Amino acid sequence: MRDSVRTLARLRSHPHPLPRSRRTIGTSLALAGAFVLALALGLASPAVRAEDMLPPVRLNPSITLSAAQRERLQTIADQGIDALRRHVWRTRMIYGWRLADLI
Repeated sequence: MRDSVRTLARLRSHPHPLPRSRRTIGTSLALAGAFVLALALGLASPAVRAEDMLPPVRLNPSITLSAAQRERLQTIADQGIDALRRHVWRTRMIYGWRLADLI
């Protein structure tokens, strides 16, 4: 307890308890500037991405699908080719589907 009180008293009495070099200040300013720039660019970017503007994909499966599978796949395909590709890749070991079999 006494050691922590002494340390606190010593830090309060020191004119600069955490001395900073010019390099530390420069680095801090550079990081703050980069953060502000990144924030400004993030806010200025359009809300619609290029992949969101792709037309939906119409399924034409060459394999047999149930009505529920076809409906679920079409819902995913309506989100775009990338969403369908990701779904087929994630479920490839479960269903054994290939993208070429569905389009």
